[in-house]
Order: sequence, then structure tokens, then C-alpha cells
Amino acid sequence: MSRKVCIVSGTRAEYGILKSLIRCISRSPTLDLQIVATGTHTIPEFGYTINDIISDGFHVDAEVPMIVSGNSKQSMAISIGVGIVAMTQTFSNLKPDIVVVLGDRFEILSAAIAAVYSGYVLAHLSGGDTLSAGYDEYTRHAITKISHIHFPFTQICAKRIIQMGEDPGKVFAVGSPAIDTILHAPLANSSEIKFKYHIPKNCDYCLIVQHPISTNPLDIRKEMEAILEAVDTLNIYTVIIYPNADPGSYDIIELIEAYVTSHHNAVFCRSVPFEDYLALMKSASVMVGNSSSAILEAPSFGLPAINVGTRQEGREQGKNIINVPPEIIAIQSAIHKAISDENFREIVACSENPYGDGCSSERIVKILEDITIDGNLLRKQIFY
Repeated sequence: MSRKVCIVSGTRAEYGILKSLIRCISRSPTLDLQIVATGTHTIPEFGYTINDIISDGFHVDAEVPMIVSGNSKQSMAISIGVGIVAMTQTFSNLKPDIVVVLGDRFEILSAAIAAVYSGYVLAHLSGGDTLSAGYDEYTRHAITKISHIHFPFTQICAKRIIQMGEDPGKVFAVGSPAIDTILHAPLANSSEIKFKYHIPKNCDYCLIVQHPISTNPLDIRKEMEAILEAVDTLNIYTVIIYPNADPGSYDIIELIEAYVTSHHNAVFCRSVPFEDYLALMKSASVMVGNSSSAILEAPSFGLPAINVGTRQEGREQGKNIINVPPEIIAIQSAIHKAISDENFREIVACSENPYGDGCSSERIVKILEDITIDGNLLRKQIFY
């Protein structure tokens, strides 16, 4: 009998990481793929990115709106509750054998709680990581503790999960499926991606992706202002991607739109398909902000990245990262080094990505196919 594997995705970035795994599951002779789209996938203001999933040729088995209006901590908490109810109903209809989630978003916490308390096996990707990303840090470890199967991206992350008391026999360091896409999927070349996103064909550009820190959204406006002022003084063409939907995101969006309106050498995108985003990274001269993609994906392109603030603090990093405080002069100096220091650029170009080798999806699918689903898998206990 085939085994039903339900992938839950709540954001464009998360779907991009999961895409190669979804494709690999769809080709498995013993796994039946199910996809649930929730979170910002269902919100027009953030690009209604459920269409990205559909345009990639995948069938979305359920669309689950859960984010209530507002941009506050209270609205996030209410959204989690709404999501638990909606996801419970969805899983009751789909009856998956295994629910697969990734990362540390509040939408995924809702799906994880609904799956586990409804009696389904939960597999979690990207556990064991550590950073200072506000509620994401709370959420990741909470999901880890209720998950039955763990797919951390590195051996260090796997060790942390085991130190949390999880069964070592259910922890599999597999790498990030995003690297599979980078190494195996065809990406647009520089001319193609510049034409598509209205970037002058002969200019270098800076890619900015900055998210709020949910536990302290008040500082995010100052951080974004510092980034934009630093970039402005360097007079470099700028491509800015909308943030996630956490508290504080509306302030960032307001600043982005005001900056682009007043600058002829800047464009913004509400949402970008994952392969296009990778192509933008591949062709950029430097990346600036606090996005995890600077840590996880950028090393594979030899892309220097200026990591601003504390959001990624504690996470394993490649040699492409320059960590700076959210101060104009520090950001300016780091961007100048990233663009002009030939020795640094050579080191970055030759460095390895610590997050994968391009075979993650195959490893995960093999485990999902072969793992025994019984009382031993469902039983949770502390292993120390």
C-alpha cells in the first residue's frame, strides 16, 4: 500500500526550500503526495503565492487561510488558534500517514499541533538550528519536541536535537533541499533575470531582504532605515523583496515603497518564485539584510552577504557572511568590502556551503518510504 505524505507550506521561502522534496515525493512509487497551502500563500498582499505552487505543476489538496487581519502579536496568537482548528479539519479530510513541516513559522506550529494531537506522524525539517529570530526561535524548538521524525540540515543541528532529549535513532542529518534546487534546477542567466525584473542589463545590484523580529518589532523600522540610507549613499542599484508577515512587516513595507518611489535606481517585489529568487541571488553583487537565505543559499553562489542585526545570531555560517550591527557606517563599510575586496570575494567564491550537497531530497524520501510507523515511532520520551 502507498503511504500518504502531506507537505504543509505557509510562505514563499519555505515552499522554495521544500520544492525539490515535493518533486521527489511525487516521483516515489510508494508515496502519495498531498500539499496544504496556508499562511501568506493565501494572502493577495503578499502575492497569493499558492499560484506559484500550482504553476509548478503541483496539485494543492487544501488551501487553509489562517492569518487574521492586523499586524500585532495578538493577531499572530489568534492566527495560531485559527490555524490549529482549520488544520485539524484539513487533516481529518486528507488522512495523511505522515505530515511534513519545515522550520519555525507560527503557521507551521499550528499545523504541527493539529497533526500530532490528531494522531498523525510528524516529520520536521530544519530543527536544531539556533538564531535570534524572535518567536521563530520559540517555535522551532517547540515543534522539535512534538515531532516524531527529525530532518536537521547539519550534524551540529542534529546534535542539538539529541541534546534536547530526542531519540537519536529518529534524527537524520540530511542537508537542505534548497541546495538540491540550486545544484540541479536550471536558473535564468543574468540577462534574463535582469530583463524580467526591470534591472538595467549592464549594472551591478544589491539584493535586500529584511524581516521583522517578532519579539521586538519596534526596532525593525530603525534597522530598515539604516540599510536603505547606507545603500543610498553608495549609489548602487537596489532590488528589494517584501518581508514576511510578522509584526512589524507593515513598517518595512512602508519604507520600501517610499524608497523605491523616490529612487530611480531601485525596484521592489512583493513576491518572487523561488527559482527567480535564486537567479537574482546568483546575479547580485551583494546581499543585505537579515534573511536566512543569505546563510543557507547564498554560499552556493559565492554571494557576499551583509547580515544586519541579531536575527541570524548563533546560526552556522559560511565564509560569505559579514555580520554588522544595524548602523549606517557599519553597513556601508561591509558593502564596500563585499564589492571591492578582491581577496574576500575570492575566499567567498571558493568556499563550501555547510547546508547541503544536493542530495537531501533523495535521503528524506528514502527515510519516509522505509520508516516503520508503529507505537515505537509515536512514543515520545527523553533520551538522557
